[in-house]
Amino acid sequence: MVKEPQNIVVGSNSFINNGCFLWAAPGGKIIIGDDVLFGPSVKIIASNHGTSLNNVIWKNPWEDGDVNIGDDVWIGANVVVLKGVTIGKGALLLQEQL
Repeated sequence: MVKEPQNIVVGSNSFINNGCFLWAAPGGKIIIGDDVLFGPSVKIIASNHGTSLNNVIWKNPWEDGDVNIGDDVWIGANVVVLKGVTIGKGALLLQEQL
């Protein structure tokens, strides 16, 4: 699934596997570098509800933030990356197996 595709940039030779979820936002871009591999069911989410105690949770305004993924990164199956995160060149993100 892709949300706000105008705010998503995918570099050359990058591969996005089955079941991945790219949720960009009006104020939150997803920038994916070159030679990046996504395992199945990776989720990149550039927005979330605010958490102010002055409102019930569903009434809090959305808070957007960019996600930047450097070149030559492998994001393994089922990893979730949230707004405001930068992943450096050559990083490996893997979810532990139980």
